[in-house]
Amino acid sequence: VSSTSRGSSPSQRSVPVAGQQELVEPSAQSEKVPTWAYALPVGNGIKASFSTGERVKEIPVSDWSTHDGVDIQADKGAEVIACADGTVSDVRNDPLWGTIVTIDHADGNQSVYCGLDKVVAVKTGDAVMVKQAIGKVDGVPCEISQPNHLHFGIKREDKWVDPLSVIQGGNG
Repeated sequence: VSSTSRGSSPSQRSVPVAGQQELVEPSAQSEKVPTWAYALPVGNGIKASFSTGERVKEIPVSDWSTHDGVDIQADKGAEVIACADGTVSDVRNDPLWGTIVTIDHADGNQSVYCGLDKVVAVKTGDAVMVKQAIGKVDGVPCEISQPNHLHFGIKREDKWVDPLSVIQGGNG
């Protein structure tokens, strides 16, 4: 003889009585899980913000232009990580911005890391995971008079967007 009473097997659902709410355990499928995660690529001290299209005076260039990324304070040699999963689409040296690594992301964004050491940990075509080391901070030649930092930008549809907004889950 079973200790389970007749009509209440585990596979049967109880029917709510009028005026009572049925208790249903949440399923793992119904929980909202972020499908895309972003992380700050280095440090945590933002020294120059994204200019949202406003012209700002660039020093030492002494020219009025937009600041199409953020400057994140970091010591020379600090490890820089990929801000999100993606594929390295470009690694190059630029006389104004230093060594640049560009990563394409599946959500359509493209992250750009300027001022890296010439020796980087990735090459064009490499798949990277969020928080994977891609290089080390060296310096941004066109911003050499400023404290050492990484210049970090994100593009969406070939337009610069605020990287902090993307990292914080916004639309940039």
